[in-house]
Amino acid sequence: MQIGTETFSKEIKNVCFEDCKIIHTSGYSLTIWLVDNAKVHDVIFKDILVEYDDYILKMEIQNSDSDVYIDKYDANYGGRLISFEVGKHFEYSLIKTEEELGNINGVKIQNLQLYSVQKPVFVFRGDNDNSLCENVQLSDVFWNGERISQELRKERYSLLVSPKQRIAYLFVLKIRRKL
Repeated sequence: MQIGTETFSKEIKNVCFEDCKIIHTSGYSLTIWLVDNAKVHDVIFKDILVEYDDYILKMEIQNSDSDVYIDKYDANYGGRLISFEVGKHFEYSLIKTEEELGNINGVKIQNLQLYSVQKPVFVFRGDNDNSLCENVQLSDVFWNGERISQELRKERYSLLVSPKQRIAYLFVLKIRRKL
């Protein structure tokens, strides 16, 4: 499920992905890839089930016909479950400069059920002081039937947050924590 990559507009708002099942996946599942000037806001992902394949290979880019793909399985590698990113792309962006980039603000993820042997990867990344990914709320997120809590988060999954991102509410718990 994706908003993007073509995001050349004033805004993208009031989008709801609800009651969706993603079965036998190995890649990105919930994505917002903002490479242009849109202001993306008021987005809801609700009642989502994601089942990853047990055997996931890292993506590789073939640069020439002579490149040979070698199966380099890494048991710790998992696809990005959530990837909300703002950034100018050399090929896809229609804007001329990074200063024209839009932002992501106000995304709710509610009741997300994930089943995978690999730890899930969450990415929230802005580009500059005006092009942020902020105010992301996650509530009732489960990994293999177990609610992801603050304690589980520290031990068992990967979270990548860009230093250019100002605020992300990671989980709606009793204590909300700013990054």
